[in-house]
Amino acid sequence: MSTGPNTASGTAEAAHPLPSSQSMPDQTRSLAPPAFAGFDTDGYPGDAHMQVWKKTSPYVFAGYYLHAPCHGDRGWMGHRAALAAMGWNLVPIYVGQQVAGVSPCKSSILTAAQGHADGLDCCKTMASEGFAKGSFAYLDVERTDAYPATLRAYIAAWISTVAAGGFGPGVYCHKFNAPNVRATVQAALTASAQTKPRFWIVGGVIADFDIQTSRPSASGIALADMWQCPQSVERTYGGVKLPIDEDLATHNDPAAPDPVPAPPGIPSTT
Repeated sequence: MSTGPNTASGTAEAAHPLPSSQSMPDQTRSLAPPAFAGFDTDGYPGDAHMQVWKKTSPYVFAGYYLHAPCHGDRGWMGHRAALAAMGWNLVPIYVGQQVAGVSPCKSSILTAAQGHADGLDCCKTMASEGFAKGSFAYLDVERTDAYPATLRAYIAAWISTVAAGGFGPGVYCHKFNAPNVRATVQAALTASAQTKPRFWIVGGVIADFDIQTSRPSASGIALADMWQCPQSVERTYGGVKLPIDEDLATHNDPAAPDPVPAPPGIPSTT
């Protein structure tokens, strides 16, 4: 999941940006629930550009890159409050350790101990950035042909640590790896029956992705809460052009905490 000028400090999805001469045409602002459009780009566009896009683009949420082992750029850090004041819903992304060779990142410490340490780091960063307890953070796991036991141990430790720290655990992963990742996440949360993880899927058929008509399940993964278009694009709104990945979600705020169940006998307000 890496779009924009900072690919060396982030990770790279298999898709490549379209040349500007072949950029896909802008979609209209109309979008009917339950699908909501958003975007992510690893380099922070700047407050002024984000303000323009909030007023002119069809997107209701944006990926928010936390400083992490495979995302050394701190560009997004410190901007949560300003972006929230503009009206953006923000989706925290933690680009953790990766299988060696799947991305430009060289950090590949795939152990349970490192997963626990990175989970603690994610919780600390979420709190310092002002995200409320219960908010979801998404561990970025780049596509890998093999799914080694070391990756399984790392993901499980990260997931359980984030959940224990009071935040919602989510995972961004490729459709190809989704079954294995799901099994790992579910096993890691067996002691937390009320914790429902969220899954952000990339992959699928480019032609099936349309921010006006598609749903995350059209990725080919029924459990998907979010779907990232397999093809990076360039978009221009309000005179501001940005290289982005487009996303669809079943919720207009994919990082929002789960509703608190009403006590027995009291109707839920959600």
